[in-house]
Amino acid sequence: MKSIQLVLLFSNLLLTSFLGLFAQEKEDYLITYDSIIGKENLAVTNGLFHYNNYRINDNKDIYYSSEKYIAGSLNYLGQIYYDLFLKYDAYNDELVYRSSGNSEKTGINLIKSNVNSFKINELNFVNLDKIESENKDFIKGFYEEKIKNNTLSLYIKHSKSKREIFIGKNILVEFSDESEFIVYKDKKFNRITSKKSVINEFPDKKKMINEYYKNNSELKKKNKTLFFTSLFKNISQ
Repeated sequence: MKSIQLVLLFSNLLLTSFLGLFAQEKEDYLITYDSIIGKENLAVTNGLFHYNNYRINDNKDIYYSSEKYIAGSLNYLGQIYYDLFLKYDAYNDELVYRSSGNSEKTGINLIKSNVNSFKINELNFVNLDKIESENKDFIKGFYEEKIKNNTLSLYIKHSKSKREIFIGKNILVEFSDESEFIVYKDKKFNRITSKKSVINEFPDKKKMINEYYKNNSELKKKNKTLFFTSLFKNISQ
């Protein structure tokens, strides 16, 4: 009888240790699982091949942050994938994925409607097409999520504008960074284009907003992202 009890006790200890280890290392497990079956067999490989045939000037390309693939994470059809090679085509608003071992020049545009969110360079991007809102006519695709709390959410749309230039007999293309700031409050999206637009959203904070603009005019010129992030953090306190 004692030997049976010892066997049962030992079995329970093994099971408890296994479950604890599994819970503690869930992310590592998913990474290992993906590497075993091969990411080329995962659902995220569905999509069209990515093409970038522009002859660019001065490294001013179509990508946000970098033209190189960066290890990141992805929420795709509700499933989270870690340690994927990703880059964001900000001109075409496409998330590009490269299977491990493939050339830097190859990639797949993931099906946008299947992408809930992704993270690269510790920045979180979300697909705002999937968020419920009463006014979504100007919302399109992926936005960086800077603030998300019970009061408001602040998003940044990173995009690119294109212009052609002539260098000798060659026609090259330059892409320039553009940003649009969006606030989500009471299930509505609103563009932030001026101090007036901020006050219209938060009329009870008018005095604080005026003071902030007055005291941070230089910051607004140098770094709009930091300017608006700090502003809306103060508003949401």
